[in-house]
Amino acid sequence: MLFNSQEFIFLFLPIVLLGYYGLHRLNLHNGAKSFLLGASLFFYGYYNISYVALLLGSIVFNYLLHRMMLWETISIRAKKSFLGIGIALNLLLLFYFKYYNFFVENINALFRADIVTKDIVLPLGISFFTFQQISFLADSYQTGAEKYSLLDYGVFVSFFPQLIAGPIVLHQELIPQLRDEKRWRFHTDNMEIGLKYFIIGLAKKTLLADRLGSIVTLGYTYPIHWNTPGALLIILSYSLQIYFDFSGYSDMAIGLGRMFGLEIPINFNSPYKAANIKEFWDRWHMTMTRFFTKYVYIPLGGSRKGKYRTYINVLLVFTISGLWHGAAWNFVLWGCMHGVALVLYRIFKKYIDKLPQILGRLATFLFVSLAWVVFRADSLGAAKRMLMSLLAGGFGGSNLNLYYAFLGDGAQLVLSQIPYPVVVYELCAALFCVGGLAAALLLVNFGRSSHETVLRNQRSSGFLYGFLAALCIMTFMEVSVFLYFNF
Repeated sequence: MLFNSQEFIFLFLPIVLLGYYGLHRLNLHNGAKSFLLGASLFFYGYYNISYVALLLGSIVFNYLLHRMMLWETISIRAKKSFLGIGIALNLLLLFYFKYYNFFVENINALFRADIVTKDIVLPLGISFFTFQQISFLADSYQTGAEKYSLLDYGVFVSFFPQLIAGPIVLHQELIPQLRDEKRWRFHTDNMEIGLKYFIIGLAKKTLLADRLGSIVTLGYTYPIHWNTPGALLIILSYSLQIYFDFSGYSDMAIGLGRMFGLEIPINFNSPYKAANIKEFWDRWHMTMTRFFTKYVYIPLGGSRKGKYRTYINVLLVFTISGLWHGAAWNFVLWGCMHGVALVLYRIFKKYIDKLPQILGRLATFLFVSLAWVVFRADSLGAAKRMLMSLLAGGFGGSNLNLYYAFLGDGAQLVLSQIPYPVVVYELCAALFCVGGLAAALLLVNFGRSSHETVLRNQRSSGFLYGFLAALCIMTFMEVSVFLYFNF
């Protein structure tokens, strides 16, 4: 089920909110949590019920390991063995569903083997709930996490706002909130804040990301046909699409959490305002950065074993991060590009930090945007063609198809009714497209973050949020999935 769909907004969400708070009001607190768990499993299995058993099995398995690591008589060696078994089996599950065919294809290519690939459908959110549970096992080993009930743990993993595309929530951030009696009561302030977050996220997705995505889809379907301005338009559109799409999802997740009285961590903080690549990763997908820092980078030695070992650790972490996003070499290359950029920043930090902020922000955005080409393209060959179009595409030819794609069928129909020559129609399409892109660029560079906007808490802005919500709902005829559902 999608957040940006009528069945979610007008049926699922109101029913779950009423059931959850209603059961708490009747002092059936475990019943309320059970209801929320059941609703989350229904949400997860809405399109493919077969993977609900997979999620439940993963939850039960990791919970049992957690409880065994908390046995009073367990030795450190046995505890470490349980942790190793848990991490290994979680990663094995992830490997089978996400990387098995990629591994087989590369073995076949390298050794001229003929191993048959399998028709495997990637379960939604498996990367997120696997990492979430690995972090839980690691904390159980390191600090002896509190003995939670299976019900609390099940809600923590499956809570539907963050289940499929994050943020990657830690147990100590969510489970204590689920057990806090003060959060069992309905509060209008939480509902107001939650609705504002949700509407902002919905607007990012439907009004911005999906419009820009029309350009991107067309552009990468025919990457060899574009001139330099067209390629630049496509590349910038994807930089903005993936930001508005993923940060929009994260905003909606935060908003939905607040509606249930729960605070989900911030995942984005205006990353395109970053003046260097390190600052970018401090602002982009913040919970993933936190996970890799705490559970991969630091265990590898972090920056404690000399500068050269630090550089190697940074490269390893970002290579793994790239592979986490997808089973393809372009994701690995994308991760390596960011790893190299971070190493270079560490080496030349004192010079880079002296650059005027505007130059640092521009350089960071340009690098990130070029790296997104490798990330978005269907193959390394397609990425190369897009970059060649940017560098050597020239200025001949037409980009009208890109402009029309941005407008969408409805706007095209309205413009086509204008009783002017075709050239005026084409000019209007170009102006709308380029103007929309320019407005989006200004928004990410100079606009307030979602959190700054919501926490201003101006009650007089209710009309504006209502108008924005109405605009979003009008686009529901063209509902699209979120980009990070693929990762």
